[in-house]
Amino acid sequence: MSYFFSTVEPNGLYEFLVKPSKKFSEKKLEKKLSFIFLDNSFFSLKVFIRVIFFVFTGDFLKKNRILKYNYKNIRLGRYILARVLRQPSSHKNKFFFYYNVLKFFYITSLLLEKVQVITPKISAAYIDHLGYSNGVLFEYLIKKKKLIFTNTYPRGLFLINQRKYAKKNLLEERLKLNKVSKMKIKPNKKNLKFFQSILKNPKKIPYMKYTKFQNLGNSHFFDYEYIIYAHSFLDAQLWYGLDGFTSLYEWLVFTIDELIFNKKKIILKAHPNFYNTAIGEMSEIDKMLFKKIKKRYADQENIIIIDQAIKNNELLSKVSRKTILISHHGTALLEGAFLGFKCISSKATFWKTNFVITNMWKDKNSYRRLLKKSWKHLKNPNKKDLYHLFNQLFWSDYSIYGKLFYLNIISKFSNISREKIFKMQHKTLISNKVKKKIINKISNSIEEVII
Repeated sequence: MSYFFSTVEPNGLYEFLVKPSKKFSEKKLEKKLSFIFLDNSFFSLKVFIRVIFFVFTGDFLKKNRILKYNYKNIRLGRYILARVLRQPSSHKNKFFFYYNVLKFFYITSLLLEKVQVITPKISAAYIDHLGYSNGVLFEYLIKKKKLIFTNTYPRGLFLINQRKYAKKNLLEERLKLNKVSKMKIKPNKKNLKFFQSILKNPKKIPYMKYTKFQNLGNSHFFDYEYIIYAHSFLDAQLWYGLDGFTSLYEWLVFTIDELIFNKKKIILKAHPNFYNTAIGEMSEIDKMLFKKIKKRYADQENIIIIDQAIKNNELLSKVSRKTILISHHGTALLEGAFLGFKCISSKATFWKTNFVITNMWKDKNSYRRLLKKSWKHLKNPNKKDLYHLFNQLFWSDYSIYGKLFYLNIISKFSNISREKIFKMQHKTLISNKVKKKIINKISNSIEEVII
């Protein structure tokens, strides 16, 4: 008997991700598959002993040491820390942080132990949220050359076929958008108009729908040299690789400190999702941590902190074209690059380093050197590379705006708006007859990614 493994039961919206993935697998492998899930047991003496040893080494006290923790060639520490930083309680006090480290050390290690038992039976798998604890399942199953399906930004629902493309096992190499060198992208007027409409109205981005934007009025900031874009301090930490920082909070403080030391004039822009009511407690913790940043730099004269949701397009219209834009991995840089601004980002972003769009750092030392460079010594964005990335991110049928994106298919067949589906999440009510049509259509619309 061959099995299709899933980290989630095919219920609610997951029904439209898991069942199409299974159907696609059966067609590709030319055999029927039965569902298999991890058992519900929660205790393993072997894993418990490993936790005790982890405590005695003191490794759980330092983020850098957590991050470097490997077990049987699987990067457990990277996924443990990402999961810990996702927890709102981890940011409230040190006790909860350490508690969550040990809790998710145990849970993540247990996941790895469980999947090893059932792997010989598995032909294909659907893994959700694979940047957190489930990342260990990905790293283990990909090494065993299983078909793996997932849906995560910047792609929709897609397949990683390691049996066909077996070079690197790193998660980030599978998630990032890649430049196909032979492919020439020449955007038409419709494509460019669509992107420009997003610049003007970011509410067209699905997760920005419920953000309330404010206006800057007549303010201008022509003498400011840098804009730093803050990220959520809880969301998607470490998803796209490592670059010398253990969290986005650490990255933000380091960036501000370096620029202040270099006597630069800075604008710090809050992320719009800090003010997104649909996100709930996450946005509350983000705002709390951003207030800590504000308090830390309250006496600094050379920094303006924008603590409200402002459209990036509006801000960029009020600064000099020689203002340098800095983000860890945000799309704000793509907007800036499109308008001709020079940008700095981490290599741990959702596009690969073969795109010449931003000036990238790989570790703290290379970042420090970039922050010391003058505007004229930084690279300009390559428009051809930018359009190549835009094609995958905005214009492709598989993109979050494309006709083959799973939410767009659900919306079309069910006559329920995408916004309502997003708001209702797993409570969406669709008849079984319509569900069948949706599952069939999505199973024929899964992107197979060639890395």
